[in-house]
Amino acid sequence: MAAFGTVGKTGSDPYTHTFTVLNNNSHPAYTIWGTDDVSAEKSSYCMLDELELSVDADGYVMYKAKFLGRKRENDSAPTPAYTTENDFRGRDVNIYFASSEAGLSAATAIKAKSVRITIQKNLKEYQAIGSTDIDSIHNQQLLVNGDFELIYDAVTHLDIFEANTKQYMKIEIKNTDVDL
Repeated sequence: MAAFGTVGKTGSDPYTHTFTVLNNNSHPAYTIWGTDDVSAEKSSYCMLDELELSVDADGYVMYKAKFLGRKRENDSAPTPAYTTENDFRGRDVNIYFASSEAGLSAATAIKAKSVRITIQKNLKEYQAIGSTDIDSIHNQQLLVNGDFELIYDAVTHLDIFEANTKQYMKIEIKNTDVDL
């Protein structure tokens, strides 16, 4: 939701989440906490600037996130509540391509070795005169890019790329061993 701005939920136990780009320049903001043996700090009004998801066939789904926010300030540490942690592994990921969005539901998963996708929001901070901290953060152009690695046993995807043919892509991350 921090990357795109809105999320829809369908079904029940487990749910299907669909993320959609919120068509404005002010997406949801978050407060991020940091605590250690010396201090507890928070930064409010944080917005996601960049999110990278990556997975290798024999690894775990990994992510890196870059946030921008207001200055850190001291505060008491929150008490987090933890639930059972269920991992997403390479075997829990499928990648699909189709020439239309509707075609994704019938598409066959491709046999990729790895995939990486990066979402960049190119945030712009706004600080008014007379202020010591930022007043607002706004999205600029949204950029989504990525790559995937396949065994070179056909030229199907190479031909699509070289012909500059538009394709729809779905990355499905689903751990079927447990209901999350």
